[in-house]
Amino acid sequence: MIKALIFDCDGTLVDSEYLANVALEQELLKYGIELSAQVLLKRFCGGQFSQVLEILAQEYQVTFAENFAEIFRENLAVLLASQLTTFEGVRETLEAIALAKSVASNSPLKQLKLSLQATDIACFFDQHIYSAYQINSWKPDPQLFLHAAQKMGYRPQECLVIEDSLVGVAAAKAATMPVVLFDPENKHPHLDVDYRISHMSALVNLVTSLSSKT
Repeated sequence: MIKALIFDCDGTLVDSEYLANVALEQELLKYGIELSAQVLLKRFCGGQFSQVLEILAQEYQVTFAENFAEIFRENLAVLLASQLTTFEGVRETLEAIALAKSVASNSPLKQLKLSLQATDIACFFDQHIYSAYQINSWKPDPQLFLHAAQKMGYRPQECLVIEDSLVGVAAAKAATMPVVLFDPENKHPHLDVDYRISHMSALVNLVTSLSSKT
């Protein structure tokens, strides 16, 4: 029986992935790297930021400044505060589902809280907002999801993960948690997942069904 939900944030609850890659595109131009936000999003969606920079540094033979990530996140914060929105149906879905909820994301905690507060949905998660940076373990490693489940007081099999990325799905599977792929643009039609939805409102009936099974 499903007793709790664990949501990814970027690309699942909030439409922030593109904005993040706009900010990254702008910073990379300072180093002569011309990659569009769309290209960056397609290639690195859901990935660990430090690993993304390592790959780009090797490919383009550049050395990023020590404060690259800091400047990037400052610029991203401006974009998030002014332009960030939830995906359609997110708020209504969170209101309709009475089960315990948490957020578990590869993003830094400060950015994560900003995203949830800017879109006015932080209230649905109480204090159950968890960042990979808090435990020094990033998806696709399962530890972040296991950490969230433990903090909420549920066993892994009692938690349903809602994800949009390949690394997130892999992390959920490694944690032995059932996973819902949120794929509004049908980017991963052949990905092996337990469940898939294209609109967040579809989660309500799915959770109702799963939470009634014993």
